[in-house]
Amino acid sequence: MHAVIRRAGCDRDTHRVLDQLFLSLFPERAGSGGIISALAPYLVYLFATRKLGLSASLVNLTAGRLLVLVVLYSLAGPAMLQAWYALSGDIANLGERFIVMFIGDLTGTLMIIYMLKLGLWFVTRMHASMHRASGSR
Repeated sequence: MHAVIRRAGCDRDTHRVLDQLFLSLFPERAGSGGIISALAPYLVYLFATRKLGLSASLVNLTAGRLLVLVVLYSLAGPAMLQAWYALSGDIANLGERFIVMFIGDLTGTLMIIYMLKLGLWFVTRMHASMHRASGSR
C-alpha cells in the first residue's frame, strides 16, 4: 500500500493521514479498539460497585457519583487505548491523543447524560399533564 501512495505523489502529510487510515483498517487494531472500548465502561462499573459501594440496581446513584463515574470512564477508555497503542509501538503524540480522547469522551458522555435527563423531564411533564387532564373530567 505504501508503494501505491508514494507513486501517487502524495506529500508527507497526506501520506501520514492515509497511512493512519489504512492502519485503522487492520483487524488487530479494530479488534483491540473494540474490546478496549467495551471493557473500559465495564471496568469502571465493577470499580463503582466494589469500591464505591454503588448498588447493582443503581438505587444509590447520586448526581455526584454519576459525575465521578463519567470522569472515571472518560479517563479509563483513553488510558487503556493509549496503553495498547504504546505497547504496539505507536507512541507518537501519545499525550496529545490521550487529552483529545479524554475531552471527547467527557463531552460526549455529559451530552448523552443531559439529553437523557431532558428526555426524562419531558416524559414526567407529559405524564403529569395527562394525569391532571384525566383527573379534571
